[in-house]
Amino acid sequence: MLKPSQIKVLITPGVVIALSLVITACATTSLPPHSLPLGTYSTTITEADITPNISPGSASFLTGVWELILLEKDGYVVTKNGRYVAEGHCTMAENLIVFTDERGPMACSWAGKMAGSYKWAFDGQTLNLTMVEDQCSSRNFIFTRHLWSNSVGPKQKVGL
Repeated sequence: MLKPSQIKVLITPGVVIALSLVITACATTSLPPHSLPLGTYSTTITEADITPNISPGSASFLTGVWELILLEKDGYVVTKNGRYVAEGHCTMAENLIVFTDERGPMACSWAGKMAGSYKWAFDGQTLNLTMVEDQCSSRNFIFTRHLWSNSVGPKQKVGL
């Protein structure tokens, strides 16, 4: 058995560089546990998604390309067809995210309907939201109708 005084470690500049690259790669690609990456998630709702119990006026409101943009400091923005519709803040714990609309022309910001909680699952490309509790039926429909595709990086705030 070798004694500690007999062990020699050869550290060359190449070894230092290789270790630095491995450490940097791990630090920049891993996410904090139980968090979604910041960025833009998009989904499309078409007329085929509209159920018979939804009025024609609501159907035109719901159909389109929706984006959920997760921002730094727990902020989010929602757009429809590239136009700002709502913003707020979200909190996350484990696989649960709570969205609280604060303002915007289509925000669920009236008493009792501001916050909606959802279970989430993210596989690196798509986000799946499952409603736990939400009194805002339009947000629930939009958030849960389809999977959300992830784009790289957050967009600039829109309409704020």
